[in-house]
Amino acid sequence: MSGNSAGLSGGDRAGAGANVGAGAAGRFASYARRGVVDATAGTEVILVLGVETRDQVDKLASKAEAAGGSPVGTPRDDGYRYQRGFTDLDGQHWEALCLIDPAS
Repeated sequence: MSGNSAGLSGGDRAGAGANVGAGAAGRFASYARRGVVDATAGTEVILVLGVETRDQVDKLASKAEAAGGSPVGTPRDDGYRYQRGFTDLDGQHWEALCLIDPAS
């Protein structure tokens, strides 16, 4: 981790009572049982944030990119879900996703 700091709270639609955050590498390493990986060299996890609408997916991904993140692939719409991927400043892979109601 490069030591960048960012976060989402329930107010950013991460979910009721949910909080997601990233902090300094040294502090993160103090919680990890094993060494901290270099997220720019490989993918250890893909973090998915579920939101309610396509607009929220687009806003979340655009906000991440405006803050210095990079897009991953192209937006995906397969008829029952819509998602966009991006990396954060440390290279972690995130996906913003909403399930589409077939009746809408």
